[in-house]
Amino acid sequence: EKTELEIGVLTEWYFIVRIPCVVPYITYNYKYSTVHPPDSGELIIENIDQPRMVQITFFKQPDGTCYFIDWTLTDGQRLAGFSTVLRFIPRSGDEETPKQRLTPADVKTWWQKDFQAQMVQFVYLVLKEAVNPKGHILKN
Repeated sequence: EKTELEIGVLTEWYFIVRIPCVVPYITYNYKYSTVHPPDSGELIIENIDQPRMVQITFFKQPDGTCYFIDWTLTDGQRLAGFSTVLRFIPRSGDEETPKQRLTPADVKTWWQKDFQAQMVQFVYLVLKEAVNPKGHILKN
């Protein structure tokens, strides 16, 4: 099962990136790679219970600088719990690092550390390519 990343514009300088997970018990894989700097990785969303959507808001200044503003994890009705499991598989050169599996408890505990930084970086790549294409590759 595949789904699409959605990038919306709130105002001239505010962008929303939505990563939908619309069917329970389906795993979504988002692969990306960049040219400058060389980087690649994979975001895996295992939707294990109810429909969810990760929504991240960025502010993009006229000079092109983007800033993370806010995030929500929703089911379309209300703010959701942390029952969706997310895994990041960053790559360095030809070596794939061990899979980092984030359980709901991990997300709650470590959000301010690893998860937020990696999610913001991933979405920033999506936003950067959408606003100013430079040959990045992003597919799901």
